[in-house]
Amino acid sequence: MKTNLLFFLSLILISCRPEINPLNDSTNPFYITDNTDDRNDFFELKHPDSDTWKKQARGVGMILIKDYQFKPEANGDLMISTVKPNIVSYGDLYKLCADELFRYQPAIGDCTCFLVDDRHVFTAGHCLERYTPENYAIIFDYVKSNPDSSDYLIPKENIYSIKEIKYNVYSTERDKDFAIVELDRPVSDPSRALYMNKNGGLAQGDSLYMIGHPIGLPMKFAGNGVALDINTSADGNPLKFEASLDAFSGNSGSPVFNALTHEVEGVLTSGEADFIVVQKNGECCKTPYLLPGDCWGVGVIKIEYVLEAFDKIKKVELQ
Repeated sequence: MKTNLLFFLSLILISCRPEINPLNDSTNPFYITDNTDDRNDFFELKHPDSDTWKKQARGVGMILIKDYQFKPEANGDLMISTVKPNIVSYGDLYKLCADELFRYQPAIGDCTCFLVDDRHVFTAGHCLERYTPENYAIIFDYVKSNPDSSDYLIPKENIYSIKEIKYNVYSTERDKDFAIVELDRPVSDPSRALYMNKNGGLAQGDSLYMIGHPIGLPMKFAGNGVALDINTSADGNPLKFEASLDAFSGNSGSPVFNALTHEVEGVLTSGEADFIVVQKNGECCKTPYLLPGDCWGVGVIKIEYVLEAFDKIKKVELQ
């Protein structure tokens, strides 16, 4: 099976498969479907760990820009549908070829984030560089729950604003590409918060998965991930590790999980671009693929560094 690499947008997709993690082995903990693109809608998941993955998804949110992506109804709910004048499909937005996955789904968001407790989320620092905090909204449960879903109602209870960006030094320290955000109010169900790996120990070859909103699509599960280089990333950043994962722009800020412990190992922050034009006149864009062994990896900020900064914030708040 081929694996993904992307070339035309601003951030990320990459995937290559070492022999330690064969895709077509049904005993592999990451055997999901026979797609070359390992992104899956949650209704598609048929695996013993599917219930765990769906529980994890409750703690993953999407960041939107209020002035053009976020237009709630009069009652405060948000209806996401391609019939809305401010929302287009993934395929129309990027002029995708007819056989591209998810091309008819709405693409609306900017980045991904995830809950670490009942009122804080982690994300990538570059996700919050363009606007001031009041210009962002964060929504939860933007998920395609069945194959016939075309409209997505996000109740106002699942819509949050940013009270404060507690930590983001990306503009001056590019290696620290992570942000810690306080929501405008606590979430109603604290059990949404994800479990972090606080003990380290990630090793090269460990299996990984990711949950997030590539290109602002309804939430996707991306399995078949592998830790490639746990000491640095392709750009030489020692705060990151390198991983093989199918990630696109919009996945920035996504939690990357250990397949065995289901704990967060890091925050996805960097990678390659997303599409390649396959017709000379530019009418159609496509996701290209790499064969196993042709490896570039996405960059993932190690969760230990984010937790270290978060602990310092909490200590200051207690003083």
